[in-house]
Amino acid sequence: MTTPVEFMTIYGCYEDTALVSRMLPGVLAESKRTGSAVVVHDSSIKNRPQMQEVILDLKKQYDFFFMQTDPVSMGLARNMAMWVGIELYAPTFICMIEDDHGFHSGLITEMTEAMKRYYGQVSPNGLRYGLFTACPFCWGDAYFEALKPIEEGSSYYIVDINRVSVMMAGGANSCFRCAPTSHWISVLRGYDTDDYPISTFQTAGLNLRNYHKGFTTLVVRKGELVSRQHREGRGFTVAPELRPFNMDFSALDPRSGFVKPKLKGADS
Repeated sequence: MTTPVEFMTIYGCYEDTALVSRMLPGVLAESKRTGSAVVVHDSSIKNRPQMQEVILDLKKQYDFFFMQTDPVSMGLARNMAMWVGIELYAPTFICMIEDDHGFHSGLITEMTEAMKRYYGQVSPNGLRYGLFTACPFCWGDAYFEALKPIEEGSSYYIVDINRVSVMMAGGANSCFRCAPTSHWISVLRGYDTDDYPISTFQTAGLNLRNYHKGFTTLVVRKGELVSRQHREGRGFTVAPELRPFNMDFSALDPRSGFVKPKLKGADS
């Protein structure tokens, strides 16, 4: 039975039970305080039983929906959790975070108020606010330093479009992305998927769609409301030679059927 809520968080986790034990309780406590919903998705392999034990123990204290599936790509996991969450809770706003991020008290209230106030408004960089985040850290110092305060209030910041890439100006790092549900469906259209556990292809398309539809990102409170802890994931946090994806094309993947075309007149 659908129980409508205003704000829903999707928390995806993978393998690191100690990290989830530290970060997820804060998300659940803040959600309980505000009457918000949480969907937790886990696709752990090695630590699957241990992760299940950690999460089911939290369910004794908090009400949330728990999904545990076979290993799937990050994009597929996010999309699946989003549609299940929409069916369960009919949320007005959806926030997707990675398992190395958590909520401080007051985050949901401030994120919700920011989305209500600024969604669709034209920012000083000429684009409209469409994506919202509370974490400006994970794209590095250049992104953080390119933030400027909005004139109406020092609590909110915008991206200076002249100092960052199109990807950054239009989007937010996959570690923390919030938007109205209607925006997730009609503009962002969820995550792209491919054969890899995580790849730029899966995470970049969402940001580019946001930008090319004329939207930018609003950063709420410049990181003051989010807790975070560095962890090595399966994407840009690992060395390039160890990443499970090719940045340019899939020809180097043994699963690929790609065949380089022969030039006319070339030796066989």
